[in-house]
Amino acid sequence: MLSAERASGCKLDLDLSSANTVIRQRGTISGALPKDGGFYFDGTNDYIQYILGSEFYSDAISYVIEFTPEFNWNENVGRTFFGCSFNHLGTGRILLFKYDAATNYDLLFQMNITWIQIPSASYSAYWKQNCKNTIVISATGATTTIYLNGNLIANATPHVWSKLHRNILNLGCSYTEPNAPFKGLIHSFKIYSRALSDQECLDYCNNSTFLYEQRATVVLPMRLQDHDSTNLRTLDVSSHGYHATFGDGLTPTTYPTKISGKRGYSFDGGDYLKISNAGINSLFSGKWTTSMTWRSNYSGYYEFFSKDMDASNYIQMYCDYTINRLYYYGYIGGLFGFMVAIDIGRSFQNNMNLIVSSEITSGFGMLNGRIVTGTFTRAFNNNGALKIGKIAGGSGLRGEYKDFRAWDGIALTQIQCKDLYIKLLQDINHE
Repeated sequence: MLSAERASGCKLDLDLSSANTVIRQRGTISGALPKDGGFYFDGTNDYIQYILGSEFYSDAISYVIEFTPEFNWNENVGRTFFGCSFNHLGTGRILLFKYDAATNYDLLFQMNITWIQIPSASYSAYWKQNCKNTIVISATGATTTIYLNGNLIANATPHVWSKLHRNILNLGCSYTEPNAPFKGLIHSFKIYSRALSDQECLDYCNNSTFLYEQRATVVLPMRLQDHDSTNLRTLDVSSHGYHATFGDGLTPTTYPTKISGKRGYSFDGGDYLKISNAGINSLFSGKWTTSMTWRSNYSGYYEFFSKDMDASNYIQMYCDYTINRLYYYGYIGGLFGFMVAIDIGRSFQNNMNLIVSSEITSGFGMLNGRIVTGTFTRAFNNNGALKIGKIAGGSGLRGEYKDFRAWDGIALTQIQCKDLYIKLLQDINHE
């Protein structure tokens, strides 16, 4: 299990790479054999049973299973992917199952004593026999959403269930007397103690959860090798070439100072870095993400960055340390556009801080690894340049900027934000 997944609610990540890894995770193998990075189940008697703790006991839950079925969707045999119950009656059962012809080859997902049934017509076109498939189930306790290979086959289907405690998990069958056992390979299995978002479900299906970094629009790591004093700029290493120039490019008092011997720039309240509108024209007009790493000992009010045309059209992020609150704030044509107010709980003065902010439905951020949320209304874009460190006429950052990144058109998920936080913190701390 990766650190970002664990920190984002992943309670179980079964390692099926070998018999030893299964045994280390308190698994008992009955017939199944390791093969091709997973375990092969013969469809007759094979299964793996795990002794668990409280992984199933959650008000919301998600499952991710990767498998290669030897059977097609319309095989006239029932097949069980995973399950747990006391007996074949299914009382208080957790189960993912494919029916035979008598029930039209439907898929069934059961939690406790209630279930949803997915008609074969809704999933058969996406089924891949003898190829790797991914099913992601996201259940809130009121509705359940299911994806098969990136295709939505159950869209927030009403499904009311209550949490239950089960300390047994069976891969390849539902209970220890195999009934309708699985035939093929199971490669991986995860349980989350929360409902994964639609984007997180898609990322798992597309194997793209941790490919977000290369999709960034602007990456300013602010290291010594990225410092271009000749051209008065710090280099964007995202491959797009949207470099950040020093201040207004003419007045040295607007230039941030490169910190000697380590990454980052020092800002005195009047300094800033500027990225022309060409690189980030639509930033904040749709989906977006920004991340920044900073340190400051200032106890007042200052801006982190802004995108402004003039005094009536701007978007900014600033901090008011007098009340320990972060804000996203916007004015369009002189009228209030949107705001996210994030209570940081306590002052982070003199410490290294990292916040990742992602526009999803309601907006959320991750401040020093802690999820923070706020009321958010999407604003339309302006054509101004992105200024890192201040806004026109405003009080800029007094302290150090260590790293700045932006994703235009991409809202990072909670897992991705956590992963970015961990990677950046490790990178900066190990300079």
